[in-house]
Parts: sequence; structure tokens; C-alpha cells
Amino acid sequence: MYTLFTFPFIAKPASADCIFAFGTKTFQGTSVTMKVSSDMIQKMHQEAEKVWTPELFKVLKETKKPFLNVIYDGEPLGETFWDNVVLVGDVAHPTTPHCLRSTNMSILDVAVLGKCLEKFGAEKLRLALEEYQFIRLPVTSKQVLHAR
Repeated sequence: MYTLFTFPFIAKPASADCIFAFGTKTFQGTSVTMKVSSDMIQKMHQEAEKVWTPELFKVLKETKKPFLNVIYDGEPLGETFWDNVVLVGDVAHPTTPHCLRSTNMSILDVAVLGKCLEKFGAEKLRLALEEYQFIRLPVTSKQVLHAR
């Protein structure tokens, strides 16, 4: 798989500053969207021309004011519940947007969780959450890794 840009990213709480890097430059601010310099645009064009189709590259070249969004994901989790807390959606399996999986996986999380709760009932919550994790974790872990 080809990665056009890699962004080492250190996240802090939403109200704090974020620190992120592009190549050898480090930026600090409260946003992970940034304007790009002409040098960055030139590098982007050079890299994209090597791997993108001519039609897609033309779209990139004709974009008047490109910007960068820092995209990050996480390692697949080993667990999706603790005690009576269960993770669903992006917090359970953060993926990059390239493969368009996030919403579908979130909907399936809730559907499977609902079926597990229906099957075991509130009195056997731990069993319901264990089954949810057993069903969803292998699937979502595979999807997180594939989206890279």
C-alpha cells in the first residue's frame, strides 16, 4: 500500500493544542487542518503523479487552494468492553477514511450488540458483551488494518 504523506500525531484533549508534523516540519495549534506551502504542494504533485491515474492527478493539479487534514488511526484493540462499559463505532475501531468503512462498521456494532443484549438480557450483561466482542473484534481489527 502507498502512503502519500505520513503524519506522526500526538493528540491531546480537544480543548488543548495539538502537535503534528509534516515531513520535517512540526506544527502546533488547535486544528489538524492546515494550509500548505508552495513547497508542500510541489512535493504533493510529484508524489501523486507517480501513483495516481492521470485523471485524478489532473484534479489535484487544478485544485486552487489545497489543504491537508491530518488523518490518524489506532492499533486494533484487544478488548471492546470493561465491566459494564462497551465501545462501539469509531472509538472501538478508528479507521482512516480511505476505505469508507467507519459508518457501516458502527451500524453493525450496534446491530450485533442489540442482538447480543436481546439474547442474554440485562441479567447476563457480561455474557452479552463477551459475545459482542467475540463476534465484532476479529472483523473490526481486520478492517482497521486493511484501511491503512
